[in-house]
Amino acid sequence: MNLGIVVRADDGGLAWQTVALCRMLEPSKVMIIDSRPFNGTGVKQHPERFAAYDSMITNGFPTNDECHRFLDGLTHVLTCETPYTFELFAEAERRGIKTFLQQNHEFCDYLTGSERPLPTKFLAPSLWKLDVIYRRFGDRVVFLPPPTFPSDFGSARIANHGRTGRRQFLHVVGKPAAGDRNGTMLLMYAMQRTRADFELVVKSQAPLEPIIKDKRITWDSSSPDDQWRLYARFDALIMPRRYGGLCLPMNEALTSGLPVIMPNTSPNDAILPADWLVPGAFNGGFTSRVPIPYFNVNIGLLARKLDELAAMTDEVLDQHKARALELSRQWDPEVLRPQYEAVFRS
Repeated sequence: MNLGIVVRADDGGLAWQTVALCRMLEPSKVMIIDSRPFNGTGVKQHPERFAAYDSMITNGFPTNDECHRFLDGLTHVLTCETPYTFELFAEAERRGIKTFLQQNHEFCDYLTGSERPLPTKFLAPSLWKLDVIYRRFGDRVVFLPPPTFPSDFGSARIANHGRTGRRQFLHVVGKPAAGDRNGTMLLMYAMQRTRADFELVVKSQAPLEPIIKDKRITWDSSSPDDQWRLYARFDALIMPRRYGGLCLPMNEALTSGLPVIMPNTSPNDAILPADWLVPGAFNGGFTSRVPIPYFNVNIGLLARKLDELAAMTDEVLDQHKARALELSRQWDPEVLRPQYEAVFRS
């Protein structure tokens, strides 16, 4: 098998997703998408992350000629969220090359009704809306999430295990997405309903103006080179996410030994223990490739969950952290690599 992977070199979730896939699958070559033409000229690129692979770099969306040159000598191609140009899949089909798309539901162009060259397989990264794409494409669809390397977060696990004293909670904004995807405003409303003594650190890739005045909140826009530093010295990740499937901060937090507080809806309810989930209701939404409803956690119940965590004994909290590590093993490359290889062989 000669595998090619289309990768991103910025600091977004897609970039880290493709870095992990390359480390696990060791491709024959990579196509590095320089995202500055469509993401902004100031977006830092890190092509050095892919120095170990035979690579080519595009200036934004690849040209047809670049796609054709990339496909030379390959038997399989993997890309995440988008092929960037459908000529990649069309030319691969002409050459008998197998193609794999690890799609995100809200940005899946194949759900808009237009005819496009199909990948050999859709590798659904989460269970969210999986029934929708199954109904549309049947056995072309396989549930296969990306990996998270336990070794990358070992230092975070050491820093988090056995913490004592004032609780420290983490909320990850990352790069703000449509409709306050990660539920930052919902968390701010909940903060106004709790008087418990804890620290909440809100991390974002760009500076955020403090949304509310609360001495318990630290607004952090630093961008550490090592992913594990995002999750070190905390007791829980608070993520009242309003919509979405694959959530890398959840996977990485669990691998760092942090319990993750999320809404009681799909796909969270298929992964996390019931006592980490906060009830709520669907209300509003937006339309991307398809209509996406918002799930809003109950503010009062989220505030109560913060109070509960702040008052939790060290012993009980350590039990929750141990549970987080157990849950994270499903994304271990040692578990996932054989599953990917089986799909590529099929």
